[in-house]
Amino acid sequence: MSPRTTLVAGAALALGVVCCGGRGGETRAGTPVAPRTAASFECSQVIGFSQTNEWYAGGFERVVDNARWQLLWQGGASIELWADPRFSGWSQPLVSPCASRSTSPDRILVTISGAFE
Repeated sequence: MSPRTTLVAGAALALGVVCCGGRGGETRAGTPVAPRTAASFECSQVIGFSQTNEWYAGGFERVVDNARWQLLWQGGASIELWADPRFSGWSQPLVSPCASRSTSPDRILVTISGAFE
């Protein structure tokens, strides 16, 4: 794997694992953890680019519990850009912030592609 591929894979893993919490069946200090239901999540954040914004604003909020979903997006934002903690996309205002936990979402859905070259 190239260093760039490793960086991108590491960033995706960090976003998916650190931000989203554990999966059902894992243990914490030897205690089994039951899977969480959709109703138990207070805030789900979608991170993406312009195409993400199009489907999110184009009706997604009407089919989910809008108080529990929010969007962070930046036009042209590829995974390579989101991998940089200094990337301006991280400071964009949230679209339709969750009613609670908007600054510390329970789970994160990343919908990002690689750079178009």
